[in-house]
Amino acid sequence: MRGKIWALAFGLLLLAGSVLPAAASVGTVSIWQARLGSGGANGTVTISTNSSGTGTLSVSAKRLRAGTSYAVAAYRATCSRPGSRILSLAAQRATSAGVISKKFTLTASQVRALFAVAGPRNLRLGAGSNARCGAFSVLPVTTVMPLGATVLVPPDTFSGAFHIHTALDFVRYLPDESDFGQPDPGKLIVSVLVDLESFDVTNSTTYNPFNYTLRDRQGYEYDPTFLSGQEPELSSGELGPDGFVRGWVSFEVPEHAAAAGFRLIYAPFYGRLLTVELGAPDPPLAV
Repeated sequence: MRGKIWALAFGLLLLAGSVLPAAASVGTVSIWQARLGSGGANGTVTISTNSSGTGTLSVSAKRLRAGTSYAVAAYRATCSRPGSRILSLAAQRATSAGVISKKFTLTASQVRALFAVAGPRNLRLGAGSNARCGAFSVLPVTTVMPLGATVLVPPDTFSGAFHIHTALDFVRYLPDESDFGQPDPGKLIVSVLVDLESFDVTNSTTYNPFNYTLRDRQGYEYDPTFLSGQEPELSSGELGPDGFVRGWVSFEVPEHAAAAGFRLIYAPFYGRLLTVELGAPDPPLAV
């Protein structure tokens, strides 16, 4: 099995009281954006989270009252009914042109406060008659991580839960006579070993082998196969708080595509893509 590459920032993420290992690489995992005012007339606020669990919040606001100080806060629920405040950042003063341009760094704790509970949320600048609000929606983003990278995947805007995803190994599988079915001529079975671990003490998320797709260098994509592959196979179910599951996801692919290598696409929620660079499969595991 190939060595595991940790991609979580040291000292930032705590799971069950343990510090996760130091980061080797960090990639953007999700992006949310709120359009302030009617149709975004007052600009945007964008949150970007990365595989370390930290993130940024960028305010690009316009047509504000010049020289006025605006509080920066996120709330649960909608702009008409903001609900409880889940994040408060330093107030910003609009320029003489009525503009605020500011990028905040978010800690892992602040990111979790924003998205650890499912449901709509919004960003509000200012208060009273000066308030400008926008609801967050998730934007699609593709993150390419190396095989073995451990990535903290946040929930989408309305569902799911924080969970840790790792693609551990990628091998060719040689079926025997006792297996269910055989690959078609000119094709072979490859299997990817994945770990899913909860990072949420309150919410659950589902797992399913059909959350995965294999993509070859020509852009062709392959869904998991019902043929026998490496075991234990990843089943489907619910990953509850502090839950953990490990299993193989298998695909039937053309032999000629295997040498060039593949990417694994993980898409557990609408608008969420995590891409893992697998390369070519290793030889079959020894029995």
